[in-house]
Amino acid sequence: MSLPRRIHAVAAIPRPAEVPATPGAGWQDTQAPARLAVFRLDASLAWTGGNTVAAAAARWLGACRGRKLDPVSAVTRAAVLAAVRRLGTGSGPSAPIPVYDALAQLVAFATARRAPDRAGFVLTVRMLQPMGAPPLDEPLRRLFDLTVAEAALGAALHRHGDLQQAASALGVTEGTARTRLQAVFEKTDTHRQVDLLRMLDALADSLAD
Repeated sequence: MSLPRRIHAVAAIPRPAEVPATPGAGWQDTQAPARLAVFRLDASLAWTGGNTVAAAAARWLGACRGRKLDPVSAVTRAAVLAAVRRLGTGSGPSAPIPVYDALAQLVAFATARRAPDRAGFVLTVRMLQPMGAPPLDEPLRRLFDLTVAEAALGAALHRHGDLQQAASALGVTEGTARTRLQAVFEKTDTHRQVDLLRMLDALADSLAD
């Protein structure tokens, strides 16, 4: 994807590294990126350990130390349980699990795998937007000369990950959202939603630093 010069430095920010397959002696000191939460779960899915970032994602997963996960979203809860069942049959790491908040907004993706000692599970949660991250509207307007409406759509698309949900959140029709999306594509020199979302993710990363 070709990005405008103004965003090249942002797009070059390294993507989060994979969580080590075998944790070091101090699990709490796992060198995970600022947006990658790691939960260590026992066989009953009770939260027993992880990294310090986990606290930021705990509310979406209904997580309390020593207690079983109880995601606020029924969709996320069912997906986590299904992934754990598959892991119990010897399957490898799960496919990405969508994590929704209490308002049904997509806020993260999670992946489940067996713990190295096989006594429990490791759930890694890739947060789509850091807690307390600056809004993207104004940076988008400044960097790409977007209108207020176009910048709001870009920010909503980044937050929800889906055009229909972004349109609903903004109170506009999907047709109106698509019209604005075409203008955003043109001004940001992107051509597909996936490319635009990657650019927005990189921009959000740079603002969170």
